[in-house]
Amino acid sequence: MFDFSLTIGVNLCQKVSIVDKIKYVHWLKEQAIAISDQTTKTKDYVPIAVDGLLYVRIVDPLLAPYGIEDPIFAVIQLEQTTMRTKLGEITLDKTFEECDALNKNIVDAIDNWPL
Repeated sequence: MFDFSLTIGVNLCQKVSIVDKIKYVHWLKEQAIAISDQTTKTKDYVPIAVDGLLYVRIVDPLLAPYGIEDPIFAVIQLEQTTMRTKLGEITLDKTFEECDALNKNIVDAIDNWPL
């Protein structure tokens, strides 16, 4: 919103407010996003289908729209890429054992992402 004063006549001054359109609206609450099924291969070349649930909360509402066009979409893509990469580093036998480590790697990748 822009405020400026407009002088009319000798001592008459009127304040005029102009509201430009609102460009971005972001939810600051935590959002749960379902990650659809995707196929990837483990270290021993076994194809597996994985899905997930991602919790996202925008921490800096000023940086989010100006750092990237669609931050939620970018976080989903980053999560999917990280999950496929980390699953490709372990064998099928270790996938359930490494579930906690996989979750930690995905969270670390998203937290350290330079938005």
